[in-house]
Amino acid sequence: MLNVSCDICRCDDAEPLSDQGRGGEDISVVICKRCGLVYLNPRDDDAQVEAHYKEGGFSLQARGGAVPSRKKTEDSEEMALRRFKILSKVSGIVLERPGKCLEIGCGIGSFLRLMRGAGWEGRGLEPDHGYASFGTKLYNIRIDTQFYEEVVWDDGRFDLIVAFHVLEHSKSPRRFLEKIYSELNDRGKLYLEVPTIEKPYGGDLEKFFWTSHLYYFSRNTLTGLLENVGFRVVKNGYSGDFLWVVAQKSGLPHYSEGIPLPLDKVSEILVSVRNAHEGFKRKDPILRRLYCRACRKIKKNLSKIREAVFILAAAVGGKGDQRRFIVHVGLHHPCNAGDTLLFAAVRRLLSLKYKGSWRLEPLWEEITDRKVNNWNRWGRAIVVGGGGLFLQDTNTNSQSGWQWPCSVDSLKEIRLPLILFAVGYNRFRGQDDFGEIFKKNIGQIVDSARFIGLRNYGSIQALSGYLPKHLSAKLQFQPCPTTLLKYFYPDAVKGQVLNCKRIGLNVAFDRHDLRFQKRENQILNSIADTMKWAQDAGWNIDLVMHMPLDETISPWLLKKGVDFRTVNLFGVQEKRIVEYYRDIPLVIGMRGHAQMIPFGLGNAIISLISHEKLSWFLDDIQHPEWGVEITEKGLGEILKNKIDWIGGNLPRVRAEIYEVQEKLWEISQANLKKIGELIL
Repeated sequence: MLNVSCDICRCDDAEPLSDQGRGGEDISVVICKRCGLVYLNPRDDDAQVEAHYKEGGFSLQARGGAVPSRKKTEDSEEMALRRFKILSKVSGIVLERPGKCLEIGCGIGSFLRLMRGAGWEGRGLEPDHGYASFGTKLYNIRIDTQFYEEVVWDDGRFDLIVAFHVLEHSKSPRRFLEKIYSELNDRGKLYLEVPTIEKPYGGDLEKFFWTSHLYYFSRNTLTGLLENVGFRVVKNGYSGDFLWVVAQKSGLPHYSEGIPLPLDKVSEILVSVRNAHEGFKRKDPILRRLYCRACRKIKKNLSKIREAVFILAAAVGGKGDQRRFIVHVGLHHPCNAGDTLLFAAVRRLLSLKYKGSWRLEPLWEEITDRKVNNWNRWGRAIVVGGGGLFLQDTNTNSQSGWQWPCSVDSLKEIRLPLILFAVGYNRFRGQDDFGEIFKKNIGQIVDSARFIGLRNYGSIQALSGYLPKHLSAKLQFQPCPTTLLKYFYPDAVKGQVLNCKRIGLNVAFDRHDLRFQKRENQILNSIADTMKWAQDAGWNIDLVMHMPLDETISPWLLKKGVDFRTVNLFGVQEKRIVEYYRDIPLVIGMRGHAQMIPFGLGNAIISLISHEKLSWFLDDIQHPEWGVEITEKGLGEILKNKIDWIGGNLPRVRAEIYEVQEKLWEISQANLKKIGELIL
C-alpha cells in the first residue's frame, strides 16, 4: 500500500471519513484538514493501479464487461449526447471553428463520434484494449491504448481536451491537469465530469467510495485546483450525481503561494457526508423490509388477487359471453413514439367490431401456465401486436426467439382464438438470422393462430421462408392501424394545418452499425446539407425524436448551420403524437412509424431507407418514388429533388395518399369482419 499527501496543498494532516467501499471492501477515505480535498489514503501502489486498467479490471467492474453489449453501447451513446448538449449550450465551443479534440479515457469513443459530426478532428485514449478495439471498429475513430500520463505527442497541441470520469482515477490530478494545460493551444478549453462528494449517491457511501476512485472533488476543490494550474472556469454544474466543469486556458501564472485555503470547510463536509450516510442507513433498511414484505404477500396471493379481479370484471360486464375480455399483448406504456400510438390504435380499430373490455398484458413478460389458464378461463380472445415483433435481439429469450416469449408448449395450451394483428418481420440488413427455436415457435404460432395479419407483403414473403406451404398460406396482409388514423381516431384531422412550410426530420440510430454500413459520417453530412438547403429555400426544420438517440444527428445539423427545433415525442401520450404529426406537411423519416403516422393523417413522406420495412411499405402503397436508400450515391441531390417536387405538388400528393388509404381501409374492413366473427 502507498501513503500519499493531499494533491492540492501537499498537506499530510487528514481526518478519516469512511472505511468501507463498494462491495464491502476495506478502504481508507480521508479529508485534508487544510484544504478540504477528499481522497484515498493509503491506496494501491502505482503498478497495481496500472495493471488493473490494462487487464480490463475497470471495464469488468464498472462498465459491465470487457466488450459492451448493445444496451451498454446505447447507454454510452445517450451519455455522450447529454454531454455534447451541455458543451454546445454552455460555451459555444461546438459552433466555433472546429479544431483538434482529444478525449482521455474515451471508452468506445461515443463522444468523439459526435464531435466528429460537428466537424472536429477527434482522437481518443483508452487503456482498456477491449473497449478501444470495439470503438475503433464501431465508429472508425482513432483510439490509442495508452495512459495519458505516458503519451508524448508529435503532432501538435489540441483545441479541446475532454475527460469524463477520469480525473478521480488519476494518481495525481495536479500533474494530470498540468499536462493538459501544456498540451492545449492558447485559449484552448477543457471539459471534465467527475463524481462529487456533494452528491454521494444519496448518502450510500459504501457504493460511492471504491478503490478505483483515488480522489473525490467538490465544486470548490475542483475549481481551486484548476485555477491553481492556470485555468479559468467558464461554467460548471451538476448532471445527476455528477459535477461537470468547462474551463479555459487563461494564460495567467499559477498562484505563486498556492490558492487561498480552505477550499471547503472541513467540518461542513464531514457533517454533511456523515449525516447523509446516517440518513441513508436509517431509512433504507426500513424501506427495504417493507418493500420485501409487500412483495412476498402479493406473490403469495397473486393468483387469488387476479382471480378476484377477473370475477369482478365478469360480474360487472353483463351476461353470458359479454362478461369476457380480450387480452391485448403489447407495449402499453409511453415509450418509443411509434409504439405508444400503435398499440392504442390497434384497440381503437378493433373496437369498431368489439365493444367489450380489454386486459392489457406486457409483451416481454414470460408466459406461464397460470397465465394461460387464467386467459383460457376468463378471456374471449388474445390479440398480439402490432409492430415489428419478429426481431430476436429486443427482449432476447429462449422461449420463442422473438419478442413475445411464449413457448411452443404454452401456445399449445391456449384455447382462445389467437390473433396476430399488423405485426412485422423486423430483422435488420446484415443481422444474424433467427435461431432454431424461432423456426419451431413460428410454425406453432401460425398453426395455432385463427388470424395472422402482417403489416406488409414483404413480411409475408420473409416469414413464409420459415414455414411449410400450408402454413404460409395463412399469412394475410393487415396494414398498420397508424396508416389509417384519419378513419377512426377522434378529431385526427380536425383543424389540420395544410399550408405551412415545415419539414419533420427523423433519423434513427438504434443498431446504427447495421443501418449506415460504415458510412455514417458521409450519410449524415448529406442529410444535414439537404436540411440547410431546405432551410434556405424557406422550409422550417423540426428534428423529431421517437427515441432519445434520434437526437444524435444534431452535431451534423449544427455544423451545417441548420436552425432546427427539437420535438421530443418519446414517452408522451398518443394524443400529443397525433397532434404533432397532423400539422407537418412533409416528414422525412428513417423509422417506420415516422412514415406511417404522418401518412395515416394524409401528409407527405420521404422515407430514408435503412431497413427493408420502409421499402416494403412504399411498395405496398405503390409509391416507391417516395423513398431513397441512404447508401445511394448522390443522396443529398436526390433528397433535394424529392423535397422540391413534393413541396410544389402537395395537393396532388395528398390526393394520392387518400386514394391509397381507401384501398387499405377496404382490406382492413374485410379483416375486421373475419376477426369480429372470432371474438363475438
